[in-house]
Amino acid sequence: MSTNNLINPNDVLGFTKVINGFKGSYGIDGVLYWEDSNGNTIMGTPNWSEDGLVPFEFSDADGNLDSISTLYIRNYPTKVEQLIVYFNTLLELTYSVDDLKERVSNL
Repeated sequence: MSTNNLINPNDVLGFTKVINGFKGSYGIDGVLYWEDSNGNTIMGTPNWSEDGLVPFEFSDADGNLDSISTLYIRNYPTKVEQLIVYFNTLLELTYSVDDLKERVSNL
């Protein structure tokens, strides 16, 4: 599958810039960040380390960081399906912030 058939950060931010209190931004380092008002950040950049994959990481306000999961967008044939699964995953992660904060604080 060519990268033309895969979502990219511009596709994601073109759909929405806020989800469940997390504001999306595209950093100068190329990472797609979703940050809430408490300084919790979810990073999820399509095709970051490999085409067709979205690695998700979480960082709390203290800078504790951990890898959460990897989404295989290449398993979904259309950009619409990829966006749906991306935002479903992101929404699930935003609802799990307390668990994620506990997880990274115990590292």
